[in-house]
Amino acid sequence: MVHFRRARRALRLLGMRRGFVIVVLILSGCAVGNDCATNAFELGQRDGVLGSNQGGRYASACGSSFDAARYTEGFRDGFSRRPPPQGD
Repeated sequence: MVHFRRARRALRLLGMRRGFVIVVLILSGCAVGNDCATNAFELGQRDGVLGSNQGGRYASACGSSFDAARYTEGFRDGFSRRPPPQGD
């Protein structure tokens, strides 16, 4: 009987984890969908300041509606505005 309770508890935890993963995947997909409607230059600036080039990701998610050239221009502009690294 003890093994049955452990197995049932393990299955319940597995179901919760699976649900969590599904929610995270859905929310991350929504973020890309919203970014497709954003100005590509501004999106590139934001990513440039963060130092995270996501152009390929947006291009594959948004298709022909994404202006990769404008994104790259914005990324370069934003990257040039990054603060210098802090030295120890």
